[in-house]
Amino acid sequence: LLNSRSGLPPLMWVLLVGGGIVSVGFTYLFGATHRWTQMVTVVCLGALTGFILFVILALDFPFAGSLRISPEPIAGVIQTWESRVGP
Repeated sequence: LLNSRSGLPPLMWVLLVGGGIVSVGFTYLFGATHRWTQMVTVVCLGALTGFILFVILALDFPFAGSLRISPEPIAGVIQTWESRVGP
């Protein structure tokens, strides 16, 4: 129960966001022959990195928020076991 309320530590968030910035920054070192290709590469990697960070943020607290894990599955398992084994 205590671990259900803990999220990622702030240092981990700094590393994740910093890693995303560095990864997108590295794309500027790969000089594409066409400017359009370079921009598409940077935008796609930036969008993918942003999406990954959003998913990590949304799933940071698995028992709270709109994407929470409900207690119904485990309650069903407990009820099944109690009916088979007894209280």
